[in-house]
Amino acid sequence: MTDETQEMSDPEPKRSFSETCNYGKMNYWDARYMNFSSPFEWYCGFADIEDIITRYCPKDANVLIAGSGNSLLSKDMCDRGYSFIRNIDFSRVVIDQMKMRYKKYADIMKWEQMNCIDMLIDDNAFDCVIDKGTLDSIFCTDDVEIAVKRYCSEVERVLKPHGVWIVISCGAPEVRLEL
Repeated sequence: MTDETQEMSDPEPKRSFSETCNYGKMNYWDARYMNFSSPFEWYCGFADIEDIITRYCPKDANVLIAGSGNSLLSKDMCDRGYSFIRNIDFSRVVIDQMKMRYKKYADIMKWEQMNCIDMLIDDNAFDCVIDKGTLDSIFCTDDVEIAVKRYCSEVERVLKPHGVWIVISCGAPEVRLEL
């Protein structure tokens, strides 16, 4: 077991309702990443969703990981042959950590501090956008309806025609599909 895998296997502490309400706030994430810099997988790791990703996202695709956090997802994808992955997160702390952690992947993976509801990205730039918990965090923001609509509009804007948006969420499908 590698150090990264061992760090990931530590159980996630139970979250209080008041803490989950903070998931839409940048200062919460900056503080979390300052205190817990080890990789952590929300909901699942790459192995759990590899079949879905490889079915809809070819290895030569331009991929955007929206709300990348300190997940191993993009590293695992690079290790499986994906050649261009852009990771964005609104926490400057985690982006700086990930740039340092994965320097050797700098020609394949890019890390940028950016808010998913206001992406500084060209139109039609990506074949695939992957969201693993980001939409759920946006549901914890103030003015949730506006923020969710802006996020959906931004994803639609940065996806190429016929591009794919893969969302891993704990939200009920009937709530998320209304978007």
